Amino acid sequence: MFKILKILWFSFLMAMRELRSNKLRAFLSLFGITIGIFCIIGVLSTVNSLQYKIQTELKSIGENTIFVQKWGFGGDNDYPFWKYNKRPEVKVDELNFIEQKSELMMAGAFFVSANANINFENVDIKGVNIYGITPKHNLIQTFDIEYGRYFTEQEFSKGTNVCVIGNTVAKELFGEDYKALGQLISIKGKKLLIIGIIKKIGEELLGGFEYDKSVLFNYHYFAGMYNPKYCFPKIMI
Repeated sequence: MFKILKILWFSFLMAMRELRSNKLRAFLSLFGITIGIFCIIGVLSTVNSLQYKIQTELKSIGENTIFVQKWGFGGDNDYPFWKYNKRPEVKVDELNFIEQKSELMMAGAFFVSANANINFENVDIKGVNIYGITPKHNLIQTFDIEYGRYFTEQEFSKGTNVCVIGNTVAKELFGEDYKALGQLISIKGKKLLIIGIIKKIGEELLGGFEYDKSVLFNYHYFAGMYNPKYCFPKIMI
């Protein structure tokens, strides 16, 4: 045991002498090792962050969700455009039919979308995503309301002119997101009362629905402003 300790001690002394006699070489070696370790840590952290971001976005889109719509995601080179074009658009009545017949679905929602200009007093935002939704939308799409609340069943059934808006839209219109609550915004000349602000989600790598830059209101009110047939209707199950 003593001999082993003696060998280790002499090895340590030799290493210290080498470091003193070759300071530059020792510094460069240690510096290179340090950079290498930090690069590995940085790469692993980036990969883990990307993995978490993608998993979160897939969850928000609906990891166990079926989308029923006329057009496919990303298209299919083996399926010609004219065949897609001949398909009928889905209708809200078809969601009702599925809900009545299906024994397996947990929730179903109808969804239409368009781009519109949003106005508040002298502030105007162009090209905002506006979504017409049905009651169970929030059971399929995951987002949190930071200020205010989500829609009530009565607001859906009556087609009330209330809306929930994204964090980015709120800040661009009012400077601070919380100031948007209770304000009236205008879309195509129609007034909508803001009852909720969606918690900031951030940039979405997979595209998704970009709720930060959106305004959500009930489908019946949306159908009074736009023809749903031309607003990319889809059923989410």
